[in-house]
Amino acid sequence: MGRCGYLWQVVEGRPELEIGYLLGRKHWGRGLATEAATALRDHAFREMKTDRVISLIQPANERSRRVAERNGMRVSGETLHAGLPHLVYAITFDEWRSLAAGREG
Repeated sequence: MGRCGYLWQVVEGRPELEIGYLLGRKHWGRGLATEAATALRDHAFREMKTDRVISLIQPANERSRRVAERNGMRVSGETLHAGLPHLVYAITFDEWRSLAAGREG
């Protein structure tokens, strides 16, 4: 089907925990990437006690950008990654906590 997991990246000299996902085309459009990315986000904040998670996404990759947005992430900057321009999507612990509080209320 594909893969989803954590990668440590260095973005602008700062170590960042990235949530990455890649699905085979026949599995697109079923919410699987969003479900996996959301589970990883929640695990990173609950169990790993990280302050922030990111996803590096090429600007033209609209599908991945939508997954990141559904995961509560917003563009926090731009960077070169593997020699190509990428958007840095991010969510902080405090932003995630606010999302969780909104779901409970």
